Amino acid sequence: MQRPVIRRLGNRSAFTLVAAVARSSQMRSAVRIPSGSHARVIPSFMCSLRAYSGSHHDEPSSRSGQYLLDKNDVLTRVLEVVKNFEKVDASKVTPESHFVKDLGLNSLDVVEVVFAIEQEFILDIPDHDAEKIQSIPDAVEYIAQNPMAK
Repeated sequence: MQRPVIRRLGNRSAFTLVAAVARSSQMRSAVRIPSGSHARVIPSFMCSLRAYSGSHHDEPSSRSGQYLLDKNDVLTRVLEVVKNFEKVDASKVTPESHFVKDLGLNSLDVVEVVFAIEQEFILDIPDHDAEKIQSIPDAVEYIAQNPMAK
């Protein structure tokens, strides 16, 4: 199935090849779910909608101000991420720590901490929201209310 893609690319770089194969496989990707004796095909973009569906998600939504993840669990995980960040003195980290004022991080360090938090919770934080996360309470609040956080 991917051979025509390889032939068309010829002598291009490996990155171009990988990107082309990824794009072509994303366009054809789907999830098969058995339903009785017949299989149902669901486009891959529909799979992410499940978190927002009331039938599959019994927890309250973030739109009502409720928390989807337990705040104490989120706080514990965020504290662990920040304490393990190489430019932070772990003894200075508290549940109320501000990244710049209390921990002495610069703006680039804050971006790296937010990225590490994204990885911990398997989450993509949009840039306009990431800029607002300047402290541990900011991170905990954002993650606890985010329906995609894991």
